[in-house]
This record gives sequence, C-alpha cells and structure tokens, in this order.
Amino acid sequence: MDSPNVFKIVIAYENCCSGSRAMRMTERLAIHLPPSIRISTESWKFELIENPRLQELAVESIAEADMLILAASGNKELPPVIAQWIEQWALCPRTEPVALVALHDGEVSTPDESNALRAYLHGMARQGNVDFFWYGEDRSTEGGEHISLEGERPFEAICEGQLVEGR
Repeated sequence: MDSPNVFKIVIAYENCCSGSRAMRMTERLAIHLPPSIRISTESWKFELIENPRLQELAVESIAEADMLILAASGNKELPPVIAQWIEQWALCPRTEPVALVALHDGEVSTPDESNALRAYLHGMARQGNVDFFWYGEDRSTEGGEHISLEGERPFEAICEGQLVEGR
C-alpha cells in the first residue's frame, strides 16, 4: 500500500530459524509476482515487538501491510503483546484484501497443540476478513515430516498477484 506497485510484507518471527524460513518464503513469492510489482519487506523479532519503546513503531510498520507472515515454533501460545499486535492489524477496516500466513515448524508433542494456534489465527483472520494460510511441518506423524498448506483461497492466488491486482 506504500505505492501502486508495492506489495508490503511484514514478517513477525520468534527466532532466527523461523525468521529465515519466512524470508525464504518471501523470496519464493517474489519470483511468482508480475515484474511490475515490487515487494517491500520488514521483519520484526517477537522480542522487539514486545519492547515498549518499539511498540508504536511496530504498529505503524504493520498498519499498511498487504501480508503478515507469522513464523513461530514450538508449542507455546503467542505472547500477549504479539497476539494483540496481530489482532489490531487483522481487525483494522480496509478496502483491499490482505493475507495472514502462519509458518509453524511443528515442534509440538501432540498435533492438538499446533491446532490451538491454527484455530486462534484462523478465527482472528475470519473476524477481520483476512485471507488465512497455514504452512506447517508436522513432525509428530509416523514416518517423519509432513508439510501442509491450508488456506481459504488457493495459495497460488498470492503468488500470481491476485492480491495486488489493480494497484
């Protein structure tokens, strides 16, 4: 929303590993966008968003985001400040479509633990009329790793630039 041909992505990440995973996703997305669209990316580590001195800047950063990529790991709930930050963005009135993409590394002892985070984020996205995509690696299944991608609309819609049409 910065300018007609800019697609703004804000990444909120828990640790360096999850942040790197989110950046790789952004790079893959950039390959699939039309050449007329430029991606602007800002990254925020959870602990920086939680810093009272930086919270206002973090809110300003996310306000105009076309996509929020949340990269989390483990079986913890989101820290309250992070959850509030995401909710504020998701529930903000807007005229153009936006997307919440959750990357979860599957480090959970039971599948229900990641389902709680997925259900929370999906519910929040639905309330705010935000497209929601869950990209998870489930290591709790027999035979190792299973990667899933779930979304209300096909994820390819983002890659093909449908969220940035007419800008």
